[in-house]
Amino acid sequence: MCFNTFIQHIKAEKYRQFGFSFKLLNPIHWFQFADDAAVITGQESENQHLLNRFSIWCQWSDMIIRVDKCSTFGIKKAITKSVQYLPKLLISNQLIPKITIGESFQYLGRYFDFHMSNDNHKTELTTLLSELMSDIDSKPLHPKNKLLLYSRYVLSKLAWHFNVATLSKTWVTENIDSIANKYIRRWLEVPISGTLSTVFLTNNKFGLSIYPPSVKFIQCQTVLRKALKSSPNESTNDLWRATSNHTNIQYDAYNSIKEVLKDFRSGHENKLLNQLTSQGSFFCSVTKFALPQLSKVWSVAQSKLPKNIYNFTIRYINNSLPTRKNLNRWAISSNSDCSFCLSPETLLHIVAGCQFYLDRFTWRHNSVLNFLAHQLQTVDGSTLYADLNGFKSPSILTGDTYRPDLLLSCSNGSLYVVELTTGYETNLKNNVKWKKDKYRELLRQLELYIDAVPHILSFEDPSELDYFTFPNTSILMTSTKHYKDGFHSMKWQWEAGDKLKLNWKQRLDGSNAGIKLWIYRNESSAANLSVSLIDSKLHRSKNVVIQFNFSLNFTGWRAAWVALRETKSLPKRPGYDQIVFTAPVQEIPSRVLFMDLLCFADNIIYQSRDEIIPPISGDIYDITFTWQQTYRWSLVNPPEVNGTKPLSAKEMQQLNDIYLIEKRLVNWFAKEGVRIGEFQGNVLKRWESVVILGFQRARRYLKVLNITVSQDDVITGSPLFLKRSQFGQGLENATGGNKKLGDVSFQVLFPLTLEYYFSIKESTIRDTVWRELANINSVVRREFAVKRITKQDSAYSEFLLSELRKFKSPLTHVRFRRSLYNLNQRKLATIMLLLEYMTDQGWTHGSAMGSLDHGMNK
Repeated sequence: MCFNTFIQHIKAEKYRQFGFSFKLLNPIHWFQFADDAAVITGQESENQHLLNRFSIWCQWSDMIIRVDKCSTFGIKKAITKSVQYLPKLLISNQLIPKITIGESFQYLGRYFDFHMSNDNHKTELTTLLSELMSDIDSKPLHPKNKLLLYSRYVLSKLAWHFNVATLSKTWVTENIDSIANKYIRRWLEVPISGTLSTVFLTNNKFGLSIYPPSVKFIQCQTVLRKALKSSPNESTNDLWRATSNHTNIQYDAYNSIKEVLKDFRSGHENKLLNQLTSQGSFFCSVTKFALPQLSKVWSVAQSKLPKNIYNFTIRYINNSLPTRKNLNRWAISSNSDCSFCLSPETLLHIVAGCQFYLDRFTWRHNSVLNFLAHQLQTVDGSTLYADLNGFKSPSILTGDTYRPDLLLSCSNGSLYVVELTTGYETNLKNNVKWKKDKYRELLRQLELYIDAVPHILSFEDPSELDYFTFPNTSILMTSTKHYKDGFHSMKWQWEAGDKLKLNWKQRLDGSNAGIKLWIYRNESSAANLSVSLIDSKLHRSKNVVIQFNFSLNFTGWRAAWVALRETKSLPKRPGYDQIVFTAPVQEIPSRVLFMDLLCFADNIIYQSRDEIIPPISGDIYDITFTWQQTYRWSLVNPPEVNGTKPLSAKEMQQLNDIYLIEKRLVNWFAKEGVRIGEFQGNVLKRWESVVILGFQRARRYLKVLNITVSQDDVITGSPLFLKRSQFGQGLENATGGNKKLGDVSFQVLFPLTLEYYFSIKESTIRDTVWRELANINSVVRREFAVKRITKQDSAYSEFLLSELRKFKSPLTHVRFRRSLYNLNQRKLATIMLLLEYMTDQGWTHGSAMGSLDHGMNK
């Protein structure tokens, strides 16, 4: 502030006469940035005058001018041209050092010389990049981590020079890109003849989401040009217009840095599709025929591979592996034929073409098939047939003529036929066609028996979306973000009033028939999804058998169980064969839902209505009916207790009963005043069973649930269902899949919560410190003490050890207590995550666990 105050003073009106001389009217320019100043004048005397004023002011304000850090740079007219000269300027009676003729000086990071050549910037750029890449190269890191350092750190270090220096795109490409690409090739082991176009693509297109320095340079120039253009200063706008020519035209074409990156990658995609016929073959085939979900799965799986396999996949994708065909193309080998069958040894030939490697191809095929078979074994209520040793043979159902790789017979009557191919990517389309032709007759025979929509749509098969019709304003797709069964659900994004229709192709008859479905919402909205069950045999004006509203005012999973008999206006022969979902007609913030387990049921037992599915119009239930009491009491506001009116004798008795219940709940496990070490008899047995053994089992089962939270706070895990639901299995089955809520609440949540409750008691902490402090301070006994404290849990043991290492030995009582406190906070965070997960699964009104009433409420 002081500097700028002074600068404003010396630029005042009384000093302006020093800024002009004669008729040339040479202006004075004073550039001030914090404590850095630059003075540009037309004459040395004017410059010296300003420096004198500046020196006096600094002396008065007791500020020091470092003359050794100052420099002067002079240009004067010599006959017909300008030349550099050495001006003589003084400050505080000391001669300011001069910039040697031909040399440059640096001001605010920008180099200036007589020719404005940017040579210093170029030299510094190449040196900086070489040093950084060499330093990263010397580290024993995985290639993916080296690329991460390059993308996040190295490119940002180059950005300043790209912004302030006047460089050409061609120079950056030839001199800077070449250095970066050399190291990228070395890390990924890509030969000079292998393209990097596949590497520069995004992760969802099987690339690594990196880009060369030249793209960063264009982004910097785009930001700079946009800043000049959109500046509120007219002089800056004039500068933009004056320089909107020559090389700047290519930067003005972009509106944002995202456009630069998009244009760069689209160019490489076009190169792979249309120019690099050999090295782009993988990309061409996969982008045309692979499922969209594959790219996400591939990126995650690839990042977990060890270095050698990771680099192998990169070279596989761009076809730069040392096959004999490639070696011949690179003039390394004179022969391009396979040494076994004498056919051209291309990558396709090695992966899936050589007749001498059939056993190896079969082994690869069966390895994948074996993995799929073991995963499908966990499908509840199903029978699996696999063409593998140890499984029932598919020929039991299909005969010896047709023997597909997998058959999955589900409890709902559905039969899934799975045929696996593990050929080279360019053969994807041909392999699929060949497999379909081979099993077309088998499928025709099966369709004679299964010619309708399955009784349960779980959306694990994307083709299930084909059963639905919807307007162009809606978007329908399978999603792995949320799921209530398996690992997929149906995502429906709509516009106001859109209709999603399903023609079931067969009719469910009877008043007990109905529908079950599960819906997930990310954001609650005060709106309803209308669901209509339609009988197409009836007249169009009366074909809606039953219609109900599914409230969207919730987050997480909710379920609907509705039978046809829940309306009084049933036709004589009730049934339905069509379903219409109508989106809310009003505009709401979130117009997306996820649907899973759409079940067409022959018989649905009585269910209570609630806030999610209120009583249906024309409902046979009366508000006093037994099945409606939950909904009835949810509408009653609790009485206000303000303490101003004395309680009646009846109210006092009710209050005392509540106190008694509270007292019993407090001491239900053990008396509060009794320490853990004093437990005896049945209390001790209960403690050892529920807490000691139960805690270890709960921690093991917690891993089975596979609860995760994504970066956008989406929580996922094994779907939960109630005990008597047709879905879900016990926690003792460690293979994943749907689980029972009762098992989670009793075998996981209960032991974890009870153990935490006793761990945070002051008496427990005091006893632990008294008993284990000496052991904690012993190098030999510390690890055993930690395991006793954490009840042999490895994760908590590691956490507690890391907390203890934060303090120097020997630990004091206070520091040991701090470590125990942090451990208990870690336990609490686990319990809260488990509760959040259970709530997200639908542990609330409108249960998504598998029942809405007492029939399966465990």
